[in-house]
Amino acid sequence: MLLRQLRQVDKMKSLFKNDLRQLKNIAIIYNSFVLLNLIIIVVSYEKEFPAALLTSIVFIFSLVVPAFNLNYLFDANKCALYLSMPISKKQSFLIKYFSGLLILVLPLCLYGLVLAFFDSKLISSLLITVLLDIWIYYTLCCFTAYLTTTIIVNMIFQIVLFLT
Repeated sequence: MLLRQLRQVDKMKSLFKNDLRQLKNIAIIYNSFVLLNLIIIVVSYEKEFPAALLTSIVFIFSLVVPAFNLNYLFDANKCALYLSMPISKKQSFLIKYFSGLLILVLPLCLYGLVLAFFDSKLISSLLITVLLDIWIYYTLCCFTAYLTTTIIVNMIFQIVLFLT
């Protein structure tokens, strides 16, 4: 029993690492935008524009990361292959969900540490708002991906959901 659970954990860890490898290019682009925003906020006198820019970056990538991370849902062959793996659908969802969330949250935690060095007052309001935005947008996008069957319907559903 214990041995079976350890094998299951090993499978989940290897799938999690594989998901992070698949999201590597998106993570590099996202980290570049966050780093650029950090440079802008450090050298800028006005703090509202970089804060709005960071919120926009987070919003866009909260929509993009699930589309890339869950792209297997929109192709019948990939979906059948992925669901034939010896893990449950719940475990599959959790692996995909947390790998994408890690890609989005980890750079912002580092962003917060660097920003705390320069301006500790700004970090409390900006970072909490942005992390909450990530959680809401990313979770809604993951759920819409599981509810729809094509990428077009998924994007339309997301737009309708965010406009309401």
